[in-house]
Amino acid sequence: MPLRNGILDAAMLWEQSCKKIRKSLKYWYVKTVRSWTIAAEQGDTEAQYWLGHCYYDGNGVKEDKEKTVFWWTKAAEQGNCEAMFELILSYSHGDGVQKDTEKSDYWDKKFIEKINNFK
Repeated sequence: MPLRNGILDAAMLWEQSCKKIRKSLKYWYVKTVRSWTIAAEQGDTEAQYWLGHCYYDGNGVKEDKEKTVFWWTKAAEQGNCEAMFELILSYSHGDGVQKDTEKSDYWDKKFIEKINNFK
């Protein structure tokens, strides 16, 4: 019986810790989203890319796939490879957007061109 109680106590402590961590993360995501939004609106491609992820997962903001694609497109148009890759996946799988092979192929071509220019 003592082992069982010890395990239950540990599980309860773990759950309490997780709740505190989630609350803290939510606070930091909200602060981060504010900063990234300002930077993204000023054309920062990294902020645009990460802001897209926040909207994708609903971290610090309400989940919104349209805004996800909006910010990833802004970043990709300025040459952000990570955003291009996300758009390839989004359009090829119809994740957050209408499945669109032409757009997926377009971003795939841009991605390959960008990667080849790194050599």
